[in-house]
Amino acid sequence: MIRALSASREPKVVQAALDLILQSGLDGRQTFRILFGPLANPETKRLPFEFVRANYEELIGRLPDDIRAFLPGVGTAFCDADSRKEFVALFEQSSNKFVGGPRNYRQALETIRLCEERRAAQGADVAAYFARQ
Repeated sequence: MIRALSASREPKVVQAALDLILQSGLDGRQTFRILFGPLANPETKRLPFEFVRANYEELIGRLPDDIRAFLPGVGTAFCDADSRKEFVALFEQSSNKFVGGPRNYRQALETIRLCEERRAAQGADVAAYFARQ
């Protein structure tokens, strides 16, 4: 059920699912998965980051120690400089507090930068292709 909720393309459903992470009696190891399903959908990919940013301290208090280091993963769907700056502002320092956090932060940041570079390198060709269609 958790996987199905996180796979929704409907922003209202995703937001309700994200709220389960904080409001339910479920184990954080189970509900944590909800953060990553929405990243695959353009309609919902930003919601997990916004949720973490708005609820960071509460999440840190609720999630088990071994899960906290994975929070930077919510930025891996970003592909632009402005979003990257928001990601860095939230996680650059805070990821250092958890075992594995710095590595997960660097990997997520690399994913964002590679997407930006790919977009810059291929963007004009993709736009030209669709303009011909």
